[in-house]
Amino acid sequence: MKDNELTKEQIERLRQLPAPLERKDLTCPDCLAPLILRVGKFGRFYGCASYPHCRTGISADTDGEPYGEVSSKEVRRSRHRLMSVIRRLDERRLPLPVIPSEGIGKLSGEECEVILKGIVDREPWVAEILEKIPIITRKTRYQRLMDDHHILDEILA
Repeated sequence: MKDNELTKEQIERLRQLPAPLERKDLTCPDCLAPLILRVGKFGRFYGCASYPHCRTGISADTDGEPYGEVSSKEVRRSRHRLMSVIRRLDERRLPLPVIPSEGIGKLSGEECEVILKGIVDREPWVAEILEKIPIITRKTRYQRLMDDHHILDEILA
């Protein structure tokens, strides 16, 4: 069990809490489906209604308020790159960039890239790390099946 993973009892208590009013303002930026409040092993979160075809999600507090902003894959990738670099700077005990008090979850992709550029200007070795950070692509079984289907269509055409 991970440090921030909830116990079965904690998950059950979260499920017993009254569900907040439905939020019409939260939609998936990738597939435009609504986001639904769910309870998982790390607590409450908003997950895409088209799961498992789309895996977009955002953490939520016990009142049902989302942490951060719902964002597209590109923005999530920029945030992931920034967090990876911050971890590496912290490991080397180097000065960390100034992040707004709202946290990385509120930053846009452009803001993350501006911060990364500032870090690379100050610490040129970071550029090499950024090249090695993989692009986050978690394809579902359905997405892989559809990819295979399109490949077969091209072969048979």
